[in-house]
Amino acid sequence: MDHSIPIIGISSCLMGEAVRYDGSDKKQPQLLADISSHFQLQAFCPEMAIGLGVPREPIHLVERDGHIRCVGTATARLDVTEALQQLAQQHAQQHQQLSGYIFKRGSPSCGSRNVKVIKNQQLQRSAIGLYAQQLMVNFPQLPVADEDQLQLPQQRAQFIESVYAYHCSRASP
Repeated sequence: MDHSIPIIGISSCLMGEAVRYDGSDKKQPQLLADISSHFQLQAFCPEMAIGLGVPREPIHLVERDGHIRCVGTATARLDVTEALQQLAQQHAQQHQQLSGYIFKRGSPSCGSRNVKVIKNQQLQRSAIGLYAQQLMVNFPQLPVADEDQLQLPQQRAQFIESVYAYHCSRASP
């Protein structure tokens, strides 16, 4: 790998991999075309990495006793909270090589903002996906965005600039 080219993480479904709960993808052709000329892309799906297959029961975030849990939508005993958080911790060393991350909007594992959470039996968009949250805690300066935040050319340009700035700041002695 050429380490002079920044490496960014990206949700596998955005790359066109059929890893979503229903076997679909959320490929973003224009976004991929624009960023692939700037960066090495490293696709990852935390839900697949913790052993959830395709197809699978959807998961969602629920607040219980003041704590956010990631559980099955039909099977409450399907609780992958710790698995997602531990996976992000285990990958911290791998994440050190990243200069940015593009997450899947709204994902209970890798949404970077405004993820649906059920609090007091009411749906709110106030959470962060558990894998993304742990990654962002581990690397608070890492430029992150979701695909919706990169739809406009100006937004993509700003993200690209922030990734290069982060990459260069780490390369300096």
